[in-house]
Amino acid sequence: MISAAAMKIARTNQGFILTTFCLFGTILTGCDKVESYEKPLTPVKIWTVEQQYASVGAARYSANIRPESEVDLAFKVSGYIEMIARSKGSTVQAGDSVTKGALLARIQDTDFVARVKQARALLAEAIASQTLAESQLAEARAAQANVRVELDRAERLFETDSLVKPEYDAVKTRLAVGEARIEAGKAQLSMARARTDAARAQIEEAENLLSNCQLRAPVSGILLRRSIETGTLVTPGVPAFTMADIDSVKVVFGVPDMETPNLKLGSTLVVTSEAIKGADFRGRLTHISPSADPKTRIFDVEVSIPNPGHRLKVGMVVSLQVAGEAASKPVIAVPLSALIQLTEKDAGYAIYTIAERDGKSIARLKRVTIGAPMGDMIAVTDGIDSGERIIISGATLVSDKEPVKIVQ
Repeated sequence: MISAAAMKIARTNQGFILTTFCLFGTILTGCDKVESYEKPLTPVKIWTVEQQYASVGAARYSANIRPESEVDLAFKVSGYIEMIARSKGSTVQAGDSVTKGALLARIQDTDFVARVKQARALLAEAIASQTLAESQLAEARAAQANVRVELDRAERLFETDSLVKPEYDAVKTRLAVGEARIEAGKAQLSMARARTDAARAQIEEAENLLSNCQLRAPVSGILLRRSIETGTLVTPGVPAFTMADIDSVKVVFGVPDMETPNLKLGSTLVVTSEAIKGADFRGRLTHISPSADPKTRIFDVEVSIPNPGHRLKVGMVVSLQVAGEAASKPVIAVPLSALIQLTEKDAGYAIYTIAERDGKSIARLKRVTIGAPMGDMIAVTDGIDSGERIIISGATLVSDKEPVKIVQ
């Protein structure tokens, strides 16, 4: 028989269990209300495949215009920039044209002017000393000439016993002293002349230093960069300006090794620019790098173009095509950015196409066979057809059958 106390405990436990169950149910109900997370669609850019006639091995490249020659201009002395040349109402800037010999900037020259004045004062002093030495030497030689005449007379008198020996010896001694004076005068004059030459050299050095306070254009051309302002402390060898000669410009671009057989030194290539509509610029292929870049395996190629009117500007984007053999039938070519290199055992290439399903754009992976490169595009010989839409940007960020977002 169950006692009343036991019944009370049972009812208490039952209430606790019921309460706990209700709380757990409430938590579960609340969890049901949490919204599930959906991954945002990966944005991609697409391109419609088309058949086209192109040269087999034809390659189109983009490149930038570079100056034929470029030089850094620096001061040879230290100092604070006192003046920067002006052009069109303001200080010269990148893009301004300058002529050979034009003054570009000047540093404070007070100390250098003082050096020139000091050197000139030393030269004047040296010249005065040299003049005095020359005068003294001339006097010594004149006196010695008189002593020689006197010695000749003394010798004749001595031979006829008309002159005693002490007097004769005295004349000979005066001659010896005169010779010594002349030799001393020559040495003094030589030293004076050396001081004069040294003073002239100091003047030349001081004047060169003074002239180096001015920075002038060594050639005619345009300024590419200016690295100084008024008050800047410059040191020797640090570039203050960079200028270039653009009477002739060059286009440098890189080609893979399979394209190098189509390139011949001296051949003519046509360069075009979107910035100059309807204009073709003919250049001559002047350089092919003898070795490829060890990382990219690309060979640098240089085309020189005459630019008398300076229509082609440094930094301008241009394009050119290296021709190959004419194609006998249309081919399918896609941008290189569309290619995906497969990683499985039978490595190859694939392209993501776009399929529509339930109103969504779906990425579908298709294995393809590639052909010859065509500049920044490549021929596809099997795997896709004309009219298909393929992903050309964002292809490495998606996976097969994944919904994507098409952007412009």
